[in-house]
Amino acid sequence: MKRLISLLGLFLTYNCFSQQATFSHKSFGYNLSFLKLSHTWGNNGIGPELDGAVSPTVLYSINGVEHLITNPSDTIPTPPLHFINKNGIWIFENWYPDGAMDGPARNRSFMDTLGTIAHANPGNESQQPWPFGDIFISKTKGEKLLWQKISIGKSFYHDVATGDLNGDGLVDVAAVHMGTRATLPNQQGWGDDPHFYFQDAIDSYSPKVSYLGMDGFTSDKIGLGALFIGHLYGNKIPEIVLGEYGFSPNNSWAKETDRKGLSIFKYDSVQKRHIYYKSPIDKGVYANHDRGTSSIKAFDFDNDGDIDLVAATEGSDYNGIQIWENIGNGDFKSGQNIEYTFGKMQFREFEIIDVNKDGWKDIILNPFHYGSDFRIFNNNSSNNMGAGIKLQNLILINDKGTFKPITSDLSFLNARIGFLRSGFVNGKLKFIGFESYASANSTSQMKDSFLLHEFIVNFCTNLTKPTFNTTKYSLCSGDSLKLTVTNINKGDSLKWYYGTKSDLTNLSNKTFTDSTKLFVTRTDSLGCIISSDTVQIKKYGIPSAPILSRDTANFLLSGATGTTWYKDGNAITDTTQKYKPATPGSYTAKTTTNGCTSVISAAYYYLVTDIINLSKDEFIKLAPNPFINQLNFDFIVKGYQRLNLEVFDIATGTKVASQPNLTAGSKITLGQLSAGTYVIRVTSNDNKISYQFKMVKL
Repeated sequence: MKRLISLLGLFLTYNCFSQQATFSHKSFGYNLSFLKLSHTWGNNGIGPELDGAVSPTVLYSINGVEHLITNPSDTIPTPPLHFINKNGIWIFENWYPDGAMDGPARNRSFMDTLGTIAHANPGNESQQPWPFGDIFISKTKGEKLLWQKISIGKSFYHDVATGDLNGDGLVDVAAVHMGTRATLPNQQGWGDDPHFYFQDAIDSYSPKVSYLGMDGFTSDKIGLGALFIGHLYGNKIPEIVLGEYGFSPNNSWAKETDRKGLSIFKYDSVQKRHIYYKSPIDKGVYANHDRGTSSIKAFDFDNDGDIDLVAATEGSDYNGIQIWENIGNGDFKSGQNIEYTFGKMQFREFEIIDVNKDGWKDIILNPFHYGSDFRIFNNNSSNNMGAGIKLQNLILINDKGTFKPITSDLSFLNARIGFLRSGFVNGKLKFIGFESYASANSTSQMKDSFLLHEFIVNFCTNLTKPTFNTTKYSLCSGDSLKLTVTNINKGDSLKWYYGTKSDLTNLSNKTFTDSTKLFVTRTDSLGCIISSDTVQIKKYGIPSAPILSRDTANFLLSGATGTTWYKDGNAITDTTQKYKPATPGSYTAKTTTNGCTSVISAAYYYLVTDIINLSKDEFIKLAPNPFINQLNFDFIVKGYQRLNLEVFDIATGTKVASQPNLTAGSKITLGQLSAGTYVIRVTSNDNKISYQFKMVKL
């Protein structure tokens, strides 16, 4: 009966900016009226009854195939429904009348990794006398389920646990109850709590009465709500932990001192049964008479190498999680207690899963009803189920031994989901819930129609920041800077934020022309978001061109840092502010500041040979070259005390100035000349001395 009645092609991804977690959502629509079994679920139909099926719903995976079992909540026996996830689509596989339960299953326990599950069924609580329920075992065989009832008579079974209690290699079943009508011929003690069903052959179970050694155990006077079977101390045969349900100080048959909260039983090889061992050193949450246990699990919550206990508790207006720390010597003490009033959160048990894979196991709640930590309410809500749900408050992350809700906003609107059931399947944290189409005056077909909601929560770990193609974040006036994100993966989307603006068009690169601060966020295919570092782009102006001059030591000066020198248009490796040329030529310079380079300076023609050596002890010298207004004229020439000087325009050959009878050390003023290149001839009156200098006036 593999049939998907209708599929709503919805696939939405919701992102959170906290960089912690995201979730995706799918919904699938079904109409099971073709089964013509409306009478099986009473007048309400299947849809409304699924709204309250938090306890019997179980999500698991076998060899990569995901299975979902749920049992509509009703006042008469109802068959479980079975769904299989195929290629991302939940297919309705079958319903199973041989597993029909009157009232939803209260809890369940996995017996192996092959899909064998024990289900505790309390029966319908609203009818008196209680019809009570049964213990069922379901086996997953390929795509089918096999159901087996192993209990005898009827009991209000509140919790079930499984394990090999006698070391014979077979998994046994134990269940606590809150009342029983079961009887065994010629045997006493079947009023015991818990009930034990020992597996004496494959798929064959026999009840075992008066199994527990009760010496020293007084909590049986108070009543039990939950039990756990597991290895607390490393023994071959697991321990049994019983949890009280409630206690009224007005009870005549119980005393305050009888209350223990949790009680541990160890296997005794002589008596061949489990006997009372001890209880925690304090009462913790059980100091409140109103607190009762609804389920117990064990795990090393603080990673200290020993196994701790955790119990879900409930009261008249209360749900909570109490941690019990293993402090050695077989002792436990109360630790963190996470409490919710019903106005904040009602949950039906919890799961232990390392959801973010950080090596610390976390707690996942299975919520139902109307608490504000689960529901999103608004003024337009038609009923208490509100306008949507919040996933974030269901995930209690283990922060090195302390549990806290995640900080990401995982809200989902426009859904009236009655409950959510969690499971860790194929490496993913999933929540499953149902939403009924039905209303008070719906047709029978609508009453048998419903939505299945699937949420997958993804934790954002090992994210890599977006990086850019450069570490240089500056530009010059008139230029632009192109930034490219270099580490993009398939499915990523990018958003650029700069100044007060943003670009959400998923560009891998963007060009900037002004100063700004910017960062880029990258959203991966799971919806996880991580931001790049914030970078500052700076725009710098172009520096002014250097003004070249020459000092008395014949160095060229640029007057600017970051100078690049050029001779006859070719760059010189020297970058100092002052430079002494070795050869004559036309020298220019540029300056670079903050990566921005000026235009080239005006040319400076430099003559190195501004001194003429006539002999070892004789010379004629003109300086500086180039000059501005004045030349220094010096000489030592044997036999001459005075020399003549004439200035010619090199372009026209015209004499433009002359100074006769100059003595050594004379200063020659030529400010009247225009800037340019001149030939200066030095002669003696007898014309035996005649030399020329090429000089540049600035």
